[in-house]
Amino acid sequence: MQLEPLVQAIQTSGYDQVHLVLEEEERDLARFASSQVNQYVHQRKTDLVARVLLPGRQGVALVQGEIRPETLQRAIRQAADLARNAPEDPDLPPLPENRPHRPLPGFDAATYHFGPREKGSELEKLLKPLHKAGYRVFGTLDTRTRTTAVVTSTHIEKAFRQTLASFKVIVESPRGGHGFAMGVDRSIHHLPIETLLEHAVWRADQASQPQTLPPGSYTVILDPPAVGHLLLFLAFMGFGGRTIAQHWSFLRPGRRIMSDRVTIVDDALNPNTCGMPFDYEGVPKQRVVIVDHGIARQGVFDTYWARKAGTRSTGHALRPDNTYGPYPKNLVLTAEGSGTLQDLLARQKRALWVSHLWYVNFFNPFRTQVTGTTRDGTLLVEDGRVKGGVQDMRFLVSILDILSSVADATHTLTLTEKYSAHLLVPHLVVENFTFIAS
Repeated sequence: MQLEPLVQAIQTSGYDQVHLVLEEEERDLARFASSQVNQYVHQRKTDLVARVLLPGRQGVALVQGEIRPETLQRAIRQAADLARNAPEDPDLPPLPENRPHRPLPGFDAATYHFGPREKGSELEKLLKPLHKAGYRVFGTLDTRTRTTAVVTSTHIEKAFRQTLASFKVIVESPRGGHGFAMGVDRSIHHLPIETLLEHAVWRADQASQPQTLPPGSYTVILDPPAVGHLLLFLAFMGFGGRTIAQHWSFLRPGRRIMSDRVTIVDDALNPNTCGMPFDYEGVPKQRVVIVDHGIARQGVFDTYWARKAGTRSTGHALRPDNTYGPYPKNLVLTAEGSGTLQDLLARQKRALWVSHLWYVNFFNPFRTQVTGTTRDGTLLVEDGRVKGGVQDMRFLVSILDILSSVADATHTLTLTEKYSAHLLVPHLVVENFTFIAS
């Protein structure tokens, strides 16, 4: 991506405070259903976001499609017009100054070139024997390449190119059981597609002819997709600078808010979290300890909400056209635990093993309560052994209570993805997980 056209557009705009973000994404996706590849999608998308600051006011304009020099100037003019008519904001900070960021690996050429032919060949090899055996397999194999550029009138000129490969699969066994697995990585060749599929098949076999259990409190084993889903909802409710500055976050520095087994950091600089080295303001990413052995430490900020809260940006600005404020997108949760997943299973007298969650939504954000259902292969474990499947159940839980009830965890962390965030998390054993309906 060439940054010079963006630099020239700013220099000739006539405005002192101009902030441009240009994102280009190329996506190649294969969908499969009933154990056969049924659709290929190739998509190119380009977004330009222009932001102009005038004294005490700002405007943001979004342009999509082919970006030319006249497009850049038009976007800047639109942003300036919006700024003139925006309400005055005395807390609006100037654009940040340029600071060096730490380089990160991001682009994998093999993933970029893994197109429809390669996807079809890989999937056909894996799906054909399952189709013959009577399994119905559904899901996606997806590769994406995204380039993000940030250029400002304060001499920030940064760009980052990254690839992502993801695989999501649901398997229905001949006897009607369901299993789920997912994985994500920078590199298609580091994505364990065959292992993930084998696990989903095994789970579907185990979950056949599921029984119905009564509502109540259970010990549960949460797979990484379920842990990541709950962690991201917790982040929405209280880890971001907007929730903190507006005093509706549960995060109170120095207070214990969860089990001392649990530590949560946001760390885009960890290569395993697939993060960018700078945010959408061009501010270098920082590793932020949010919860340290159960004790609240700090949230994440962009420049605007940092000023409101009386602190500094941690490099967590989203695109200027967002309405959420900053929140963490590269979370790492670690918990003191005793070994492998098999070790966790072997220690359970009676527990429910949950693969992932569905239709999760806020119930009472001030109490970090969410509701949703289990999905695709919930299993009953008794005396350390899987005894069969369980019908999907609806839960109502406080996520802080859940993380205060962690009884065990795996040493190994697994990367999962939700709503464009990447979450590196273990399997967790949690006590007193409340189900309210079958």
